[in-house]
Amino acid sequence: MLTDEEINYLNREILAIYQDMELDLIIDIARRFDTYEKIGGSLEWHLKKLDELGALNRETVRIIARYSTRSEKAIRKMLKEASFANFDRKTLDRAGIDLETMMQSPAMAATFEHSYQELKESFKMIQTAAQESVRQSYMTILNTAYLETVSGVYSYGQSISRAMQKMANKGIYGATYKRSNPLTGEEKIIHYSIEAAVRRDTLTAVHQTANRAVLAAAEDNGVNALEISSHLGARVSDTNPIANHAGWQGKVYLIEGSSEEYPNFVESTGYGDIQGFAGVNCRHRAFLFWPGISKPGQAQIDLQENRERRELLDQQRAMERTIRQYKRRRAVAEQCNDLEGFEKASLKVKEKQKQIIQFCDEHNLPREFEREQIAS
Repeated sequence: MLTDEEINYLNREILAIYQDMELDLIIDIARRFDTYEKIGGSLEWHLKKLDELGALNRETVRIIARYSTRSEKAIRKMLKEASFANFDRKTLDRAGIDLETMMQSPAMAATFEHSYQELKESFKMIQTAAQESVRQSYMTILNTAYLETVSGVYSYGQSISRAMQKMANKGIYGATYKRSNPLTGEEKIIHYSIEAAVRRDTLTAVHQTANRAVLAAAEDNGVNALEISSHLGARVSDTNPIANHAGWQGKVYLIEGSSEEYPNFVESTGYGDIQGFAGVNCRHRAFLFWPGISKPGQAQIDLQENRERRELLDQQRAMERTIRQYKRRRAVAEQCNDLEGFEKASLKVKEKQKQIIQFCDEHNLPREFEREQIAS
C-alpha cells in the first residue's frame, strides 16, 4: 500500500512532460516576434505575420504530438502503480486473499482499461484546447502590437514585451469552464493552464483508479464495507453535504445497505458525483474493511482545525501559481532578449519564493516544490 505522499507523486513524470510542452509552446510563440524587426507594427508586418499563422499551427501540432507520444508509456505506468495503491498485503493475507491473483481478475483489467481510456480522452481535450489557445495567444499579441504601435501608445518593442508578459502570466490554456455562482446564478469563465489541467486530471485519475480497484476487489471477494481515509485540509462546504469532504472522511461505510453503525457509502459520500468521493481533485482513498475483524485506523480530525488548514492550503496554492507565472515571464523575456524583463521576473521569483518559505515555516506546512515548477 502506498502512503498519501507516495500516491500524490505518481503523476510527476506526466506532469513534467506537459510542463515541458507548455513552455515549448510559449517559447515558440515568443520567438516569432523579434523585438528588433525594422517594420514591426506596420501594416506590411501585420499581413506577413498573418501569413505565418499556418506555420505556427503546424509547429504547434508537432510539439504536442512529440510530448503526447512520450506521455503514453507514463500514463500506463502511473495507473498500474495506482491500481495497487490502496491494498495492504498483510490485511489481504489475513483475509485469505492473494494480491497478485486478485489483480489479474477480469474486473481489475476492465478497471485499469477504463481509467486509461478515460485519461487519454481527457488529454486529447487538453491538447485540442492548447492548440486553440496558442492560436489565440499569437493573434492577441499580433493585433495588440499592431494597434498600439500604429496609434503611438507604445513602441513595437515595448508593446511586444508587454503582450508577451501577459501571455506568460496566463500560460497556454488546457481547459476552459463555465462556473455558476449558486447564490446569484452569475456565470464566470474559468481558464486552466495546461499544467493546471494536467495536474488536476492526473491526480483525479490516480485516486479514481485506486478507488475503483478497491470497489472491484470488494465485489470479487464479497466485501461489503469500506473505510475512507482522512486528511487535514479536506474540502469544506456549508451548503452541500456531498461536497463537504471534511464531514464524511475518516469513517466506515457499507457498500450495499446501511446500519446504525455504518451508513451507506454512496448516500453519505456522494460517490459518482463530481463533487463527492473520488470526484474531481478528491484525494480521499477507500480501503477494504471487515466489520468485527478490522479496526478503524483513520484519524478523526477536528472540523474547525480542518477548515483553518484548508484556508492555508488555498493561500499556498495561490502563491505557487504566482511563482509559476513569474517563471514563465522570465523564460519569455530570455527568449525575447528582454534583459530588463528577465531581471524583473528573476527578482520577483526570488521575492515570491522567500514569501512562500516564510509562509510555510510560519504555518508548519510542507513546501511542495513541484507545484512551483514550469518545466523539468
